[in-house]
Amino acid sequence: MRHFPTRARQIDGAVNGLEVDIYGNAKKPTWAWFQGIKTVVDDIQDVPGTLAANGLDFEYGTRALYRKIDEPMIANGDVFEESKLRREVVAIHPGGKVYPLHAHVSTRHKFLGHQPEDLVRFFAALARQHPMSFESLLVLDKGRTIFAAAKAYECKTTMFDTEIIEPYVCFSTGVDRASHLWFEIVLPNCMNAIPNYINKRSAYRFTHHRALALEDMLDQFTLESTANIQLDITNMVKRYVSREDRRRYFGRILWDNRATLYQAKIAGESAPHAPDAMTEEKFAKYNREIDELEHWYSHGAGQDQQCRSGNVWGALNAVLFWTDHAKRSRDAADSRARTNSILQGPLQAIKRSAITRAQALAA
Repeated sequence: MRHFPTRARQIDGAVNGLEVDIYGNAKKPTWAWFQGIKTVVDDIQDVPGTLAANGLDFEYGTRALYRKIDEPMIANGDVFEESKLRREVVAIHPGGKVYPLHAHVSTRHKFLGHQPEDLVRFFAALARQHPMSFESLLVLDKGRTIFAAAKAYECKTTMFDTEIIEPYVCFSTGVDRASHLWFEIVLPNCMNAIPNYINKRSAYRFTHHRALALEDMLDQFTLESTANIQLDITNMVKRYVSREDRRRYFGRILWDNRATLYQAKIAGESAPHAPDAMTEEKFAKYNREIDELEHWYSHGAGQDQQCRSGNVWGALNAVLFWTDHAKRSRDAADSRARTNSILQGPLQAIKRSAITRAQALAA
């Protein structure tokens, strides 16, 4: 007999679309959240070839932005005025084709050093200094964001005999106000990934308001050991939590993100069961998702390790497994949409909340 959570959807040997065994335990996913989309990298040192093979052979640029103005004295035709403060972001492709990216930036905004080519050149230079494999190079949100990741072999470690930790160097840029460089810790036993805002000292942000030189990035960035994050994990492993505390932890994470999960716009810390906090239907969904998180705490990939039993570390990984692999979404079939959500959307917000609250519990 299969043991599924009361409120999790069952589909032909799967829970929420994930393949499970006869006991409802999830089989280990093949990929971390950023690895499931095919990336072609024959030789990272061949920068033009890498860009062309992955659809990144374009440059970000800006052009004049116009706004319609009212001119009652003119009977026919519209009148437009060029903005003095904002410009429109475009992608300039080979042959001079220009595509609008539906984003506006200030006139001070620069893309010097923040182009797709700069991203690939950075990883090519880093690979000459450290042993690593280039594993992800993605164009997301119709070109508004580009993302890359490489596994840093020299930083791999194992904790508590079974918990393997593999750091990845990640870099993103695009039409946002800055480029970002950080570590993403992948746990191969479950393919959950922990972004390094679990330890803010290993993240870098480079504003687009000034040009960025490749040498500046290499000077500022070093492949740090994982000692700091290991300390955080150790504290979480040592902190016991009861079933009631664990469900309360899950509930608080969901309530932190109530606006996107349940369209509930209650200010402050009002409880979800408070009058008018959310509809009965949304409240049922809230409880159902707590049940799903509780299920993945017991049956998620990697949760059978002793170091995840009855503690904050196990509870955090239940949430990470849910966000990275199990949570149903409208774009479940679109891996790029899910990747973009984890990188900079609602799923990232859930992970941030889970990590912050786990750190507070373990403190």
